[in-house]
Amino acid sequence: FHTQEFVDNFILSAVRILPGAVVKGNSIIYKSRTTQLRAIPIGIDYKHYRSMAELKQTANMAEKQRLSLGNNKIILAVDRLDYTKGILRRIWAFEYFLDTHPEWRGKVSLLQIATPSREGVSEYRYLKREIDRNIGRFEGKFGTPSWQPIFYFYRKFSAKQLTAFYRMSDVALLTPLFDGWNMVASEYVASQVDGNGALILSEFAGASSFFEEAFICNPYDTEQVSSYIAAALKLPAAKKRRRMEAMRKKVEDHDVFEWMNKNLNALEERP
Repeated sequence: FHTQEFVDNFILSAVRILPGAVVKGNSIIYKSRTTQLRAIPIGIDYKHYRSMAELKQTANMAEKQRLSLGNNKIILAVDRLDYTKGILRRIWAFEYFLDTHPEWRGKVSLLQIATPSREGVSEYRYLKREIDRNIGRFEGKFGTPSWQPIFYFYRKFSAKQLTAFYRMSDVALLTPLFDGWNMVASEYVASQVDGNGALILSEFAGASSFFEEAFICNPYDTEQVSSYIAAALKLPAAKKRRRMEAMRKKVEDHDVFEWMNKNLNALEERP
């Protein structure tokens, strides 16, 4: 499991379903068989993302991307198009932010990347239509000839392109309604080689217990998400760098190779 919370939830479920199950710490004993449970946060290849982000080609790509987006502050969101990712609620939160912070109109844009997913499923097609409709309404409400408040891409990007987006964005707004971890959060942090970004992360993502330095929000609380957007945009550069450096150190120390070794070691320790 990614987090101890998930371990605890599994234990509670097992005890309900299996009469006579005995719990000892992170182990369940049932019918003379012991099952050990572990909380091992998943990692990414930190060095790979850092190296990609440090390339001159990536820096040039990031600069071109920012200029093409109007050279305003950029709030980045990257998701599969899935109802668990909270894309609609994110749009509503950004709308509330612009309603209540009119001083930011014309100065900040949301860059929403939605990777196509399960296009043959009717519920996902409906979700896409709702997202399209809400973005169109949003643009009609706030857009001007000189400012596009939302840039929406329904397509896949290469790892290099995503790394450039990660590097150049001022804020990552990752607000899933539920997520086992949220690998985008780890990728964003690893790619923040300049340390100029801030992370807003849903409390319902497994990674929220890992990234304590992020702004941890309830994605259902529109007012709170809006207030964290304002706080992240106004966060002093020195505080941004300190927070980002602490998160980057965690991603580096707990990378995919450490995750793999811990899993293999856990198998060797089985009863």
